[in-house]
Amino acid sequence: MEKVIRYDLEVPTSADSIWAVYGSPDIPRLLRDVLLPDVFEKLDVIEGDGGVGTVLQVVFHPGAVPRSYKERFETVDHEKRLMEVSIIEGGYLDMGCTFYLNRIHVLEKTSKSCVIKSSIVYRVEEECADVMSKLITTIQLESMAEVVSNYVLKKQSASHTNIPKKQSLVRKEITYEMEVPTSADSVWHVYSSPDIPRLLRDVLLPGVFEKLHVIEGNGGVGTVLDIAFPLVMTLGLNKQCDDNRGCSAAKLQGEIREHQPGEETKRSSYD
Repeated sequence: MEKVIRYDLEVPTSADSIWAVYGSPDIPRLLRDVLLPDVFEKLDVIEGDGGVGTVLQVVFHPGAVPRSYKERFETVDHEKRLMEVSIIEGGYLDMGCTFYLNRIHVLEKTSKSCVIKSSIVYRVEEECADVMSKLITTIQLESMAEVVSNYVLKKQSASHTNIPKKQSLVRKEITYEMEVPTSADSVWHVYSSPDIPRLLRDVLLPGVFEKLHVIEGNGGVGTVLDIAFPLVMTLGLNKQCDDNRGCSAAKLQGEIREHQPGEETKRSSYD
C-alpha cells in the first residue's frame, strides 16, 4: 500500500534564495548546527559530499520515534529545485514500511515569492498501515521548511534588502475536514466528554500513546494532561466552546491556549 502526505508553505521571497539552502552541499551541517540545533543527537555525513548519493546517519534524542536511521540523497536537481531523500536503513523500514522517501520541491510563484512543496511517499505492509498512518506525519518537513524560510528572510533583512516588515511572517495553515453521516451533537458528545482522555488512550487510539494521564482537573477547562507521544509534553486545556462545538487552540510553552487572529497557521493535506 502506497501513501502520500503533503505540506505546502508559501514564502515571500524568491525560489532561488530558498533553494540555495535546501540544495546546498552544506545542508546537513546547517540543519544540525544552525537551523535545528536541538533536534538531533547526531546528524553525520558518512558517505558523499552533499550531492546525489550522499548518505547521512540520523539520530534523534531519546523518546523520538523513530530514534535513528540512515538516509540517502536520491535527487538533487538544481534546475527543477527538487530534492529527494530516502531512508535506506532503520527507522520506518524497521516498523513496517518497505519504502520511505521525503520530497522537497521549491516552486516559483513570482520573482519575490515561492512555495515549498514538501511530501512523504511511503509504502507499508497492509497489517501495519493503520499504525504507521498515525506515526508518519509531515512535522519534520514542516519544521525544516519553516526554519529554512525564516533563516533566508532574516539574512535578507540583515542585508538591508527591501523586504517590507509585514513580509517577515510566513503564512502557514494546517486543516483537516471530515464529513460524517451523523449529527454534530453526537460527534461533539465524544469530543467534549470529560472522559475523552481515557477514551483516546484505551478505546479510540489504543497503542498510540506511551502515556496519557490526567494530572489535574476533571476533563473540563483547566484540565492538564501528561502525554508521551512520541515525546513527553504537558498540555493544558484552557477553553471549551460548547456553543460552537469547536475550539481553536495553539501550543504555547507547554499549554493549549485559544488561537488569536493574526497568528501563524499551517496547511497540510493527506492522500
